[in-house]
Amino acid sequence: MPRLEYLFLASIIAVAAGCAPDPAADKPAAVVADVAPPPADAAPAPAASAPRAGWTLVAGESKVGFLASKVTKSHEGSFSDLTGGLDWSGRPEGSTVRFAVPLATVKTDSERLDKHLRSPDFFDVERFPEATFDSTAIVPAAGGGGRYDVTGNLALHGVTKQVTFPATIVQEGSTVRGRAEFSINRKEFGIAYPGKPDDLIRDDVVLKLDVAWRAPG
Repeated sequence: MPRLEYLFLASIIAVAAGCAPDPAADKPAAVVADVAPPPADAAPAPAASAPRAGWTLVAGESKVGFLASKVTKSHEGSFSDLTGGLDWSGRPEGSTVRFAVPLATVKTDSERLDKHLRSPDFFDVERFPEATFDSTAIVPAAGGGGRYDVTGNLALHGVTKQVTFPATIVQEGSTVRGRAEFSINRKEFGIAYPGKPDDLIRDDVVLKLDVAWRAPG
């Protein structure tokens, strides 16, 4: 039987047997677009670990999590040891943020899955050791309440795309904290491993951001 027909048949069998809920179904989806090339005379971006205007990412209070699913079940995971900086204007509008995520720190409920995620089937950490995000615009969202639409360039798996997603950004004394939860299509970034024929991996992944930056002193 040709592979395509086999995959299709396996999918029908899985559906008939009962599918697990899709955790991305009720999450806002990031808007993904191609990135326009920078001007020839544009200055290079600073290193992700370099603080901007004295505000530094607090690694111990920052985490990027994800919730990915197959036909039969979901897996929750996270990354640690983030680096980055914040250029804080006194409010989210006019501020810019950058952070980097070391993909080899991926942690789920299964060591076997962690190893597979680091492999060329998924993140391919030997070729692409980190993912980075550079904001280009932060604008108030409808309804206020600390809600914003954040746009920036996400580099993952050797692909850079412009993404826009909803977030909550608040200043708590000398700390600025940003939180967001949205879905994104992994295939937009070339992560296309299908999974087992009888347990296919869904394309949409829920990302959960909880990132803190702190002023010096």
